[in-house]
Amino acid sequence: MFFVSMLFLVMLFLVLFLVGIGFKLTGALLAGIFWTVIQIPLGIAAMAIGLVLCCTIILLPIGIGCMKMGFRLVVPGI
Repeated sequence: MFFVSMLFLVMLFLVLFLVGIGFKLTGALLAGIFWTVIQIPLGIAAMAIGLVLCCTIILLPIGIGCMKMGFRLVVPGI
């Protein structure tokens, strides 16, 4: 009986371990797709808008802020 319960626990651990690895890989894949499809285009658009706003003296601080925001979207972790 002890052997059967230990075998059950080991099999349960292996199944849950593989499910956990599957969730981690799926999350990493979805995060990469989100970054590529959404964050990069929005970051480039924010930098372009910031560049246009920097052409006027009055809107220069807002343009610099837009460019910083766009750069942070394209290069996460800064």
